[in-house]
Amino acid sequence: MNWDAIGAIGELISAVAVMITLVYLTLQVRQSNRLMQAQHRETNRNAVIQTYDPIVRDKQFADLIELSREGISALDSSDQRRVFEQTRNELLLAQSQFVRGSLMGDSRAAKIGVGLAHRAIATHPVARRLWDDVEWDGDFALAVNELLDANEPIQNQWRVYSGEIQEEHRF
Repeated sequence: MNWDAIGAIGELISAVAVMITLVYLTLQVRQSNRLMQAQHRETNRNAVIQTYDPIVRDKQFADLIELSREGISALDSSDQRRVFEQTRNELLLAQSQFVRGSLMGDSRAAKIGVGLAHRAIATHPVARRLWDDVEWDGDFALAVNELLDANEPIQNQWRVYSGEIQEEHRF
């Protein structure tokens, strides 16, 4: 065997090693992406739980939120502040869902964020006031305003905005 043949075999072995490395790296990137998506979903779930937990755990607070839908002026200043903060947190959650979904390429999460904001603004005067008074993320604001301007009915948000989940989940 001459040196040219040995060199050719060495190049072949190197090429195979490079291909194996590329396949391995591709698998690692896919696994990393799946892990990031799982973390993204978990972060969204935890944010929703944390935002709505005060309403779920405290019946008086839930009743207060419902009462405020008829008009916040009937509440004392302390209750007005609690309702305002809860409503602000709901809108921030919606914006966060939209932004994270957009950054992760998860259009379903982004649409759910828009749907959460749309529902809050269309059904609660405090949310409407906050929406009008605060400067929200540009793309998020455009998407929500598009729904508000179209006078879309408030329906099952998961079905309407995700287009994927078929169960009945009323908010």
